[in-house]
Amino acid sequence: MTTPAPGTPRILLVEDDEVIREATQLALERYGFPVETAADGLEGLERFRAAPPDLLLLDVMLPLLDGVGLCRRIREESRLPILMMSARTEPIDVISGLDAGAEAPELVDLPLGPLLARITVNTGTEVELRIESAATVTTDPRRLDRVVANLIANAHRHGRPPVLTTVDGTTVTVRDHGPGYPEEILHEGPQRFRTGARERGGGHGLGLTIAQGHATAIGARLTLANHPDGGALARLQLPGPD
Repeated sequence: MTTPAPGTPRILLVEDDEVIREATQLALERYGFPVETAADGLEGLERFRAAPPDLLLLDVMLPLLDGVGLCRRIREESRLPILMMSARTEPIDVISGLDAGAEAPELVDLPLGPLLARITVNTGTEVELRIESAATVTTDPRRLDRVVANLIANAHRHGRPPVLTTVDGTTVTVRDHGPGYPEEILHEGPQRFRTGARERGGGHGLGLTIAQGHATAIGARLTLANHPDGGALARLQLPGPD
């Protein structure tokens, strides 16, 4: 475990799944973030009141007191940043909502390092995370989760391992080691239901379209390129606090 640097945010992680809880804690502590854990909503509330953290990470589906209820209870006492995570579904109506400009983003200032550590663990896939340096970003954590999770899923589905996610300041990159993005994607951008290059395993437009839509909504810039040494490279540049 890396010794926390002065000023490193203290994190309270509330997650009832023991495997996810331990994996997330290990990932966060590996990069120097002090983490305290709780296995249900009531325990999370007790730990929050005993030693208020700087950042709260919690699952939505929790026993005794669910994530929404815990968030409401804490909001009565504090305005600390709260990141809620849960299993993701990405139906077609998500894209319809993005196209219509629905679901306004809820922007907060959060440290990017622990946020990406949690997101990569939650994908349930093999992803190497490198934190070169991590800054505070202004973002909607739920939408950022959808962006990065879709980029990682696309890398696994259409590229080849290893999949590498890197955090450098306010920039996140996701790279695979497959054949790279097709030329039409690089020139025209992602389009839903487009059929991809044969060697990349078929259609790829839906996931990238979702990622692009959420990135635009949170004021981030998503660019797609092919790495000089091979593989597809997605670069997400996030805004920092004013």
